[in-house]
Amino acid sequence: MYRQRDKNERASLREEVALLTDQLTRLSQASSDGNDIVAIQSTSAWKVLALCNRHKLTEAEADKKRLLAAVSSQELLIEELSSVVRKLMNRVPAVCSVNLQDVCVLEQRKDMELYNAYLTELDSNFSRTASVLSTQGVELMSEGVIKAVVNNSTGQAKYFQYRRKTVFPYRFDQVCRSLWELTHLHHQVRDRQACEVSSSENSYAVKFRYTRQLTACCFASILHRLVLRRFVSDGSMVIMWKVFIEGEEAFKGMNSSESGYIRLRPSEAGSMMEMYVHQVPVCLSST
Repeated sequence: MYRQRDKNERASLREEVALLTDQLTRLSQASSDGNDIVAIQSTSAWKVLALCNRHKLTEAEADKKRLLAAVSSQELLIEELSSVVRKLMNRVPAVCSVNLQDVCVLEQRKDMELYNAYLTELDSNFSRTASVLSTQGVELMSEGVIKAVVNNSTGQAKYFQYRRKTVFPYRFDQVCRSLWELTHLHHQVRDRQACEVSSSENSYAVKFRYTRQLTACCFASILHRLVLRRFVSDGSMVIMWKVFIEGEEAFKGMNSSESGYIRLRPSEAGSMMEMYVHQVPVCLSST
C-alpha cells in the first residue's frame, strides 16, 4: 500500500515537472519577443512551484524510509516473538509430563492409604462376623434374598441392606475357590488398577470405573475402590470387604461406603453361603 502511494506521488511530480518545463520553454520564447516582465514573473512563479514540489518529493522520500524502517522493525519483532513461542512450546510437554507424573504418584499414595485403613478395619471386624450375621437375621432366614432401605426421621435413606442365604450343590473347597475369584470382579475392566497389599494371598485391592449411558449423548461413571480380605479355617471361609463408591459426572456427589460379609460353610447338600451387605450414603463436604 505504501509503495503504491509513493509510486503515485512520483508520477504526479513527473507530470508537474513536464508541465512546468513546457511553460518555461514558452516563457523563454516570449522573452525573446520583448515580454521580459511577464517572463520574469512567470519564471519566479515556476521556481516557487518547483521548490514546493521538491519539498514534497523530499517528504515522500523521508516517509518511504520511515515506513521501510517500521516494516523492518515489525519483522524483527515478529521473529523474536516466534522464537519465544517456539521455546515455550518445546518446554510445555516436559512440564506437563512432570505434573502428570506427580498427580499419578499422589493418587496412588492416596489409594494406598485408603486400602491400608480398610484392611486394618477388616482385620478388627473379623471377630464380629458371627454376631453381625446373627443380629441381622441371616442365620435364621431361609434360602433367598432380602433387600431393605432404612430411612431416617426425615424420610431420607439412612442405609441399605442386602441379605442372602444360598446352598450350592458343590464341594466346600470348590465353592471357596470360585467365590474368592468372583469377589475380585474381574469383569470390571474399565480403568482397572489392582494394587499389591500385605498378605496378597488372602487380600486384594483394586480400583475400577463403572460407566453408564444415561441418554444418547450423556454418560456418567462411578469409581470403586475395593478391598477384600479372606479368612480361612477348617470349618468355614469368611470373605469381608470394604468399598468406597464415588460418583462422577452426572453422579457427582452421589457417594457411598459399603461393608460386606460372606461366610461359607459345608452343609449336607454341599456348601451354604450367608451374606450381609451394608451400604451408607456419604456426603463429602469441602469445608
